Amino acid sequence: MGILADLYVATEDEAARYDGSPDGFPHRLESKRITGLELSTLWALMRDVEWSAGMMDDFPLVMERDEGEVYVLRLPDAMTATLARIPPDQLSVAAAKWVATEEMAGSSAEDIRPFLEALVGLARKATETERSIYLWNSV
Repeated sequence: MGILADLYVATEDEAARYDGSPDGFPHRLESKRITGLELSTLWALMRDVEWSAGMMDDFPLVMERDEGEVYVLRLPDAMTATLARIPPDQLSVAAAKWVATEEMAGSSAEDIRPFLEALVGLARKATETERSIYLWNSV
């Protein structure tokens, strides 16, 4: 089946409730295969730094159940702010760099660009509403 991945805008109090009622979150992006690892790789590329395992600490665990098969992470606020300001012409550059990583092997920049566009939209909504972006994963 693979990994299900939803990104959504919420407050800290709302974030853990996503698993029970995702339809109650109007600003969300449904995806597959994206975990904190892939997002931390993107975050490293956005900052032009080399990725390290310690960067996973920037994505704190908000909720976990079923022995880790379902969990929610919060994206770093700085990542959300940076995504909200990224110019549209830079999305192709970001997509090309991201798909060149081992974590995104098998993806193309053309395929990942719509995901990045939607993620930027979530970041803008999160910034406007003073909320954060959360990642829900189910294995």
